[in-house]
Amino acid sequence: MDIDRRLMVGGGLGLVGGAIAAIAGPRDAAAAAGNGKTALLVPLEPGRAEDQSGILQSAIDRAAELGVPVTLPGGRFLVGGVMLRTGTALMGAHGRTTLVATEGGAVLSATDADRILITGLALDGGGQAPPAGALLSLVGCKHVVVRDCEIGGSAADGIVIDGGGPFHMAHCRTVDCTGAGLRLSGAAGCQVTASTFAGIGGVAVLAERGTQGAVVSQNRIDGTGGGIAVTGFSEGTRLAVVQGNLVRNLTGIGISIEADACVTGNVVEGASLAGILAGRQEWKRDVSIIGNLVRDCGVG
Repeated sequence: MDIDRRLMVGGGLGLVGGAIAAIAGPRDAAAAAGNGKTALLVPLEPGRAEDQSGILQSAIDRAAELGVPVTLPGGRFLVGGVMLRTGTALMGAHGRTTLVATEGGAVLSATDADRILITGLALDGGGQAPPAGALLSLVGCKHVVVRDCEIGGSAADGIVIDGGGPFHMAHCRTVDCTGAGLRLSGAAGCQVTASTFAGIGGVAVLAERGTQGAVVSQNRIDGTGGGIAVTGFSEGTRLAVVQGNLVRNLTGIGISIEADACVTGNVVEGASLAGILAGRQEWKRDVSIIGNLVRDCGVG
């Protein structure tokens, strides 16, 4: 194990104050170290062939009790069905910590939790179809931030946010998912910014089933089925801003919106069906589409 055993106490889990700055980014280190809090360093073994879900779950549960972040070492770790708790701050070694899915469901999930931060992790589905429908599945969770993460290799969706909110995804990369890259279902106050989506079989960013107040901006979407869809006005989906995205090389529609939405400053290129679609039949209300560039699409 590439972990100093002197740091391990209390059943294999150690509280490490200085480890925060070494493992997490400066913003996370500052947040975690505020008010004298330390971080819980998890003794996972890189490259181990056995499932290490139990070790990670114990660390998350203990950190929730103590009110401290959880930091993970670099390496690849086989886990699945791990539940996040209220107040969980899960921090990986940016670009070096990968959680590889077992056959037991989503890699990470949570239900009715509050104040969750996930940063510096890669979630690798290995081409499996998680029973939960996504590698990261959050149901009814509030105040969630996912940033500087990579999600990929799912034979379903990448991330599902079912209810709850607000949710903020930033500086992430989602690749190689057969379903949606990010599915927002009945959530409120969601932001998706400065992220990349590629190799997605379905829609890269899908807001549906009553999702309200979504902001999708400054993202790069390339080589997906659909680009950005804020649809389902009949189910209450409304109120969205789609701004400044680069969307290209699609087999479907670039940007699709229906009600109380503003679409501005986007570039859509190479969408086989249509560049921008504003509602269908009676399912359309108060849509503003200004200052976009659409080229080489089936229909503008």
